[in-house]
Amino acid sequence: MPSQMFLQERHMIHLRGTFTLLRCVSSAFKVSFPTSYLRRITFSTSKLLLSEDDTIPCSYTSQEVDGWESLGLEPSLRKNIKMMKISTPNSVQRKGVPLCMGGTHVVLTAETGSGKTLVYATWMVQKILEMPPSALSSQCHPLGLIIVPSKELIWQVALEIKRLSYGTSIALLFDRSEVLGANPDSKRYILISTPVALAQNTQSEMMELMGMLERTCLVAIDEMDLLLSGSFANKTQLILARLSSKPNCQFVFCGASLDPSTSKKAIRTYLNRKFPSAKFLDSESVHCTVPTLDEKFVSVPESLSEEEAVTWKLNEIYQHLELYSASESRKACPDLPRVALVFLNDISSVVKYNNLAKEHFSHEPEIKCIEFHKKIPRQAREDILKSLKLGWVDCADSPRLIILFTTDLLARGIDIPNLDLVLQASFPQNVTVYLHRVGRTARAGRSGQSISYVMPQDYRLANEVKAIAAQKDTPSEPASLGTLFSRRRSLNRKLKAKMGHHHLDNFPQ
Repeated sequence: MPSQMFLQERHMIHLRGTFTLLRCVSSAFKVSFPTSYLRRITFSTSKLLLSEDDTIPCSYTSQEVDGWESLGLEPSLRKNIKMMKISTPNSVQRKGVPLCMGGTHVVLTAETGSGKTLVYATWMVQKILEMPPSALSSQCHPLGLIIVPSKELIWQVALEIKRLSYGTSIALLFDRSEVLGANPDSKRYILISTPVALAQNTQSEMMELMGMLERTCLVAIDEMDLLLSGSFANKTQLILARLSSKPNCQFVFCGASLDPSTSKKAIRTYLNRKFPSAKFLDSESVHCTVPTLDEKFVSVPESLSEEEAVTWKLNEIYQHLELYSASESRKACPDLPRVALVFLNDISSVVKYNNLAKEHFSHEPEIKCIEFHKKIPRQAREDILKSLKLGWVDCADSPRLIILFTTDLLARGIDIPNLDLVLQASFPQNVTVYLHRVGRTARAGRSGQSISYVMPQDYRLANEVKAIAAQKDTPSEPASLGTLFSRRRSLNRKLKAKMGHHHLDNFPQ
């Protein structure tokens, strides 16, 4: 692909956004980037293209433990990881990568922001690079398959794979039509897609899919608890059933939450039955919020009507945002705007809160309010995420603060620089959603804060979550939310029979 394609499509990221990212990286890590890099990085629909001599953007840190050299990775992989400024693997990566490289099926459960994507990405890229030329085909069939629940995660995982495989012969594909329409060559392909895009309805379409995946021998399932339950379950299990019948096909399942239940319909039971040789690796901190996350809970007055409660919560949010915007102590990238994520339980609430906030901040051009949900066109959603990562470009001056009003579409897997404040205007309906929402901040060792607004109907769930959050300051007691998981019912209903109190205990008013 020619290197001069930068900005040729309508939705390409503006050059200034890339300069912003590089200034941020250079400042944070004391490294410099060649100016020619700016002409070679190209963003298009769900794709990140890097030329052979580009430097890799970096945004991660890790704990000081054993080095990557001990994991037996290809020199090009170790070089790319170091260029990403991940000088040493953390505990999850140090244990997870060798386990995956051993050839067995792996089920990895670790807290949000722990670097699980890098575990399966490193395994997949390393395994493909080890394959001899004779294993390649002239046909465009992927060797590796990564299944994620949303198109938003496709782009983010693609970015990680591209950073990791920079300078190698690995190329990325993003959907069925692209695979079927691609020009055949000898590249080693990795397909990233969703189960909905892969598993079509008719028998002929499934035959076409299996023909497309005839060479696939490495499969990663990200956000496994979501993909193996609810509306995703049938399509995901159909794909797995077809692929697991192939000899020498290895599977890696990853997630930040997995119900410990072993009932007949539990996900663990399914995994044990379909993949009996799988090794389960649970992080010591799985189902826990990280120590660097400051969790706060605010009670909404019981006397307020529904509309009055909306106004009350918005006024509280405005006050927190003013303090947040004024504080620069936790800002990771000084050239990128700060981001606050506001979660609501449905699209209509997102639209209402966003419109009211826009009106409130209309006199402050440096504050930008955005709504993000599935009714926003996919290309527009991609552009929003790219701009959040690389710099804002649709206004004369980059905003100082981005307020992102969203549904749970952004609750899983998304990693946004300078996002160290999560506000839950609507309290989540179960503990799994809570765990993933607050996991959007305080990632990779950074600090962050979550503020949850609690209505009377949320008291039972909020009290349980608050009690466990308080245990983070008591090392002798586990602070895991895993004991509160409920696979099919909301935790609020589950706790109804268990708990006798009906008021929010010791919550600030």
